[in-house]
Amino acid sequence: LSGFTKLKTLDMPYSIKYIGSSAFEGCSALETFLVPNYVEHFNASWLYYCDSLKTITISANVKTVKIDYMWGCNSFSEFNVYSTNPTFAAKDGVLYSKDLKCLLAYPRAKNGDSFSIPSYVERIATYAFNGCDYLESISMWSTIQKLGSSAIINCDSLHTVRFNGTTSEWVKLDNANLGWDRSFSITKVYCSNGTISRSKA
Repeated sequence: LSGFTKLKTLDMPYSIKYIGSSAFEGCSALETFLVPNYVEHFNASWLYYCDSLKTITISANVKTVKIDYMWGCNSFSEFNVYSTNPTFAAKDGVLYSKDLKCLLAYPRAKNGDSFSIPSYVERIATYAFNGCDYLESISMWSTIQKLGSSAIINCDSLHTVRFNGTTSEWVKLDNANLGWDRSFSITKVYCSNGTISRSKA
């Protein structure tokens, strides 16, 4: 179905178990995508250049997801996850691990220019914030222990971090995760006891 520019909706057979790479690439009118019930692995490459795509729903049996950069998905704003899925969860359109301790993927066109990472999040996955064009600032807590390599990348408008911890806690986190934010420009990190100025990446 790749390149079907007039395809707006999909009604795939319930029994589908496998979807190949780039299966729906370029279906520029497609607005929603539901992973079929028996498919266990989701790959964002299925949906590259689906410019009208707004919502992806992860069904009950999906066990793994591969989401690096939603190429050409300039309207994508929301993840949904079946409540019976034992591996993943969605909250306010953002994709998490089931226990909500790992933030897996933030929709690149999610509304709003700021986002507050919840205090229960301990890890931010590789490429979790990739190409998030509207983000200008992020708030995060000192409870975060791990920032995956390139966890925040290609976010050209993002310039500010508000860190609910001390400057020493920030330096420790930042130094332990070299490379996590080197492709965009954070110029200020506001901590509970002061501000850290940073040079452009």
